[in-house]
Amino acid sequence: MKNLFFFFLIMVLFLFFSCKKSDNKSDDPGHGIGYEYWVGAIPNSYYEFNIFGEKGLQVKGKPFMVLTYNRTTGDYLDCEIGLSEVTQTNITTPSGIWVPPDPTLDASVIDFKDKLGLKSPVDLMVGWNSTYDSTKTAITNGLKNFSFRANYSIGFGGGYNEEWKFSYVSNIMTGGVKNLDMNNYMGRESENNAFNLIPK
Repeated sequence: MKNLFFFFLIMVLFLFFSCKKSDNKSDDPGHGIGYEYWVGAIPNSYYEFNIFGEKGLQVKGKPFMVLTYNRTTGDYLDCEIGLSEVTQTNITTPSGIWVPPDPTLDASVIDFKDKLGLKSPVDLMVGWNSTYDSTKTAITNGLKNFSFRANYSIGFGGGYNEEWKFSYVSNIMTGGVKNLDMNNYMGRESENNAFNLIPK
């Protein structure tokens, strides 16, 4: 009887640990690829420029991020980044030239909206490579960090006009975006660690 009890105890522990997963990681969707989810609890912000390079619009919202990663190497492969519950505020500029508001989406059209707890309006800052209106370079992975460049100025001379950089530990992700376009100022700009996220 005692041996039977220990057998069942070992089986229960085996099932528990074999089924346990990290809170912000999904099941493998196939081909050795997994998803990782990050969200922010308080509003973070970035800025848009006018044609003179003056900050003319502040966009603020609760950040979210979904990363695809290689389950063997741990490298990040692609990402979706945005702001939920967005507010936009015009900033008075020396030239008097204003910046139009960024387009927003209903939360219902965003991937993993229920998992992330998103609320409208949503500003999808970076979409998947195969969708939205961005052209994104492959993510460059480093030691507890990754970065990439994105282009949102198709038709304005090409080239990448934004650089995104993030660093992370097990329970926090911080990062920001830098404008690279010094001709048309089509890139976003934020503080270095403007975006703060935790695992979902």
